[in-house]
Formats: sequence, C-alpha cells, structure tokens
Amino acid sequence: MGATGSTGPTGAGPTGPTGTAGSTGPTGSADATFVTIPAGVGPLLAAGMPVGINGTDHNTAQAGANLMPNAQPLGLTAPDGLGGFLIQASGILTLTTAQWDARIEGGVSSTGLAPGTWYYVGCDTNKITPGVAVPGAAGPESTTSSPVGARLGFATSTTDMLIRVGDVPLTINLPNNGAALGMPVVVDLPASTTVFTPGQASVLALAQIAGIFAYSNADDSRVVAFTSGMELELTTAQWDARTGGAGGLSPGERYYLSATAAGGLVTTPPVATGDFAVSIGSAISATRMAIQIGASVGPHT
Repeated sequence: MGATGSTGPTGAGPTGPTGTAGSTGPTGSADATFVTIPAGVGPLLAAGMPVGINGTDHNTAQAGANLMPNAQPLGLTAPDGLGGFLIQASGILTLTTAQWDARIEGGVSSTGLAPGTWYYVGCDTNKITPGVAVPGAAGPESTTSSPVGARLGFATSTTDMLIRVGDVPLTINLPNNGAALGMPVVVDLPASTTVFTPGQASVLALAQIAGIFAYSNADDSRVVAFTSGMELELTTAQWDARTGGAGGLSPGERYYLSATAAGGLVTTPPVATGDFAVSIGSAISATRMAIQIGASVGPHT
C-alpha cells in the first residue's frame, strides 16, 4: 500500500467588518448612582438641572419645599450618551463650564463652578446657586443665608460636582406681594395666586406670620422666607430699614411685629386697642437674628 498523503492547509474566509461602537454613558465616580427618568420627561430637561419627584413623574426642583412639592431633589440630570438624561444621585458629575453656567442662577458665572463651594437648589426653576452656610441653623451644609434650597453638592473643580443631596431647609417660597428683605410676611391670597404679603400687627389676617423675607430671585418676583429655628443675617442698614433704628439689631433684644409699619419690627409688643402681639425673634448680634415666630396674641382691648 502506498504512503498516506499529507493534509492540505485549512482555508479561511475574510474577517467581517467591526460593528459600530456603542454610545458613551454618563461620566461618574466609583460611588455614582443613577435613577432612570420616565419616557417623555427627558426632552424637557438639560444637563445639570436639579430634579425632584412629583407623584410618579420627575420634574425640576425649586427652593422652598413647604409649598413647592418639587423642591426636594433626587439629584442632578446627567447626559446618558443617547440624547437623553439620567438622574445622578451621588458621585461626581462632570459637565462643561458652559453647561454649569447655564444652570447657575442669575447668570453670575462664566467660568463654571466655583471650586470649594456648596451648591443648592435655586429660587428659579431649573437653576442651582452657591450658598453661604449659616452656623446654628440646621447644620453647616443644609442651610444657607442666600438662598435656601436643598443642598445639591460640592464643587471640586470648575467642571466637577460631588453630589451630596441634603434635605430642604424650613423655608417657604412664594410670589412676592410688596414685601422687602427682612420683613415678617404672611401667606396671603388676595386674588387667585397665593403670595407673600408684609405682616402688620394691627390686622388679624396680617398677624399670622409665616416667616421672614430672606432671599428673592433677581427681579424680586419670588421670595424665600426663613421660618422658626433658622438664623437670618442681614447688614445693619437692612435691619435698620425694618426697625427704624440705627446700627442694626440690639444683641439680646427680642423683636415683635410692628402695628404701625407694614413688615416692621419693634422691641416692645404693641398694646393699642385692636393690636396683636407677635414675637418674631431675638438678636444674636447687630446683623443676625434667631427666628422664633410666636402665635398672635390679642386683640388688645
């Protein structure tokens, strides 16, 4: 028998083309967590918006949770790489400086975030704002003197925010009806819209104080009011406009709602016939008041 022949070479067809690469997902740190936004909501959003929950839907947050149910944020919107958004609830969110500038309230930035600064839900819808911590209010990271939405996170660079969502402070956010900085205000319904109106101790309806005007948006159309348990710091001139005095508040003095000046403060409770006594707070210093709003007592006879 003849010898067995050798095996011929194995044939090979050409390699097929490489498939299209998938879209890049959102950038995040190792501890980043995300929440899916329901279909149909994403197109209404933009990168870096604070997003809260409203029933079964998600909407942009706004400061003042007492009367604004969307003010408690879940996180910030992060691009999902597919033309939509996810809610990033923790970790580092990286956006361009231009994207952050579009979110910062009042158009005050043209260089992105301010490193080393905490950011909070802004007074205007869809906006965020830097804040200054108020000692003794509700912890140094959850309350600000200007303004007072829920804490969102801490800027580690001009493009990076470490998301650390906090609770909404004890504030109320409503349209303005003639109130000014430092005035005690009441929740009023003069027409079809609930608003803040300056308080006055000579009228029962105006003696039901809800808080003190602490912050407003750029055109004063919306007001954030601090409530009991918080501290408000203003300049001596701003307090003088409310008290009619000079040099700011008198440390250790208790202040009451004025019966003669709308939104005014006095150190002696009104006692004229028909007036109500309403305690507003106590002066810690010439510029800072510890707010402790009391019930209206009266009318005097």
